[in-house]
Amino acid sequence: MRTIIIAAVILVAIILATYGVTRLFGNAGKPVRINARPADNIQAFGESVVFYDGLALHCVNKNGNTDWQYALGTDGDFYCSKNMVVAWTGNQMIVFNKDGQTTYTDRMDEPILFARVGETYVAACVGSSELASSVRVMNHTGSLIDPISFTDLFILDVGFFSTKEQLMWVLALDINGNSPITNLSTYEPGSRSTGAVDLQDQLVYKVYLHNNNLMAVDTTKIRTFNYKCVEQTDLSSILAYGWQVKDVRSIGRNTYALMEQMPSSGNLTSFSELRLISNYQVQSLRLLSPCFASGLSDKGVYGFSANTIYFAPYGSNAFKGTQLNYTISDLICTLDGSRAVIATGDDVFIIQLPTS
Repeated sequence: MRTIIIAAVILVAIILATYGVTRLFGNAGKPVRINARPADNIQAFGESVVFYDGLALHCVNKNGNTDWQYALGTDGDFYCSKNMVVAWTGNQMIVFNKDGQTTYTDRMDEPILFARVGETYVAACVGSSELASSVRVMNHTGSLIDPISFTDLFILDVGFFSTKEQLMWVLALDINGNSPITNLSTYEPGSRSTGAVDLQDQLVYKVYLHNNNLMAVDTTKIRTFNYKCVEQTDLSSILAYGWQVKDVRSIGRNTYALMEQMPSSGNLTSFSELRLISNYQVQSLRLLSPCFASGLSDKGVYGFSANTIYFAPYGSNAFKGTQLNYTISDLICTLDGSRAVIATGDDVFIIQLPTS
């Protein structure tokens, strides 16, 4: 009997070593429940979470405690940067610092379509329709710096970059021609337009930053543009056909972009491979088993299945799995401090992610 038990233990150890699964009956940190629903608008805010429940904004820290809240009203929306939050509903816009104190609140003369906040400025896209809009650039206390009009352009997104985020980029779509054309433009608010380029061959769906350059992601490749919107052809474009960027994280001088396979038809419910862009280099990562979600943290790359979290540190392609004693139904976002916000059925939790 003793020989059989020892043989069984050895067999289990071999299986665990083979599949890289650790802490089979443990978890990656006790989940902390927050008073949000999976359908709520939930965004990362450093190590904290901000969510909108249809009536109010709530900022919840990593321990599940509410740091601040604000009665926004119905039909609202918001956006988080690292240290600021901008929220809007109708014509009303409110800017918060990291402590929840309002630095600006006022009504615009037109409805707010969306807004973004950076280290120095706030940008509000306003207009009576999405094809008759302008971008109002203000400082954090609401002083108007620059109104920029866009005629017959559908504004997709706005962001800030460069030192202290004192430059702004705008991604827009021209849909008046035979085929839609993506337009990328840059500005020094209050001073001048610094560049513009029409990207006619592919539709750009995302812009992220690396080394003060703009990384424009379309369905086939990722191209690099400087602050004048001049393509940096000395930096090889990154092939992205069949893949979509799901998460981006900057750590020191390095920028990581994580790509999942793009479904060829219908919905891709699981995947077994990821691609990680480290600055301008692409690395293929093979997961130990199929996952339904992926993300980045301060420490590395994660794949999520219903009962297991897989982790590979930056610079490695070897995943290890941590099996959970609860079931993940959705990954909502990842936070600083190697944490994530997950859904389990109708409940939302903050969890500590494995880092080894």
